[in-house]
Amino acid sequence: MQNQFYTDFYPKRLFPIGPNDQELLLKQMNNINSKTLLSCWMVALEGRPKLMTERYEWRAAVYLSDSEGIYDVNQPFYVSGYFEDIYLAMETATDLEANGKKDLLSVVSHKNKIS
Repeated sequence: MQNQFYTDFYPKRLFPIGPNDQELLLKQMNNINSKTLLSCWMVALEGRPKLMTERYEWRAAVYLSDSEGIYDVNQPFYVSGYFEDIYLAMETATDLEANGKKDLLSVVSHKNKIS
């Protein structure tokens, strides 16, 4: 899958947003319809060609999603910085997923939010 933000996109398996993260998200969100529909986290690895080179740069991203995997590419919950090494981006994605499964993604990503 590709769009204007990336040419390579590798989503990980959806997993439910835990109660602590859900509570923090509900406080942050203004759109009531989104509150009821967005029940899952989707962690993904995104890649794009680095400008003026033949190399790629990679980042980890987290999106709010419904249970069918529908998400808004224009509104990531969290985006890491870019990595030249895909393995560092993969490690970051794995760490984000682990924190999400511990119901700590809102806390961790809020401290490190880049986007």
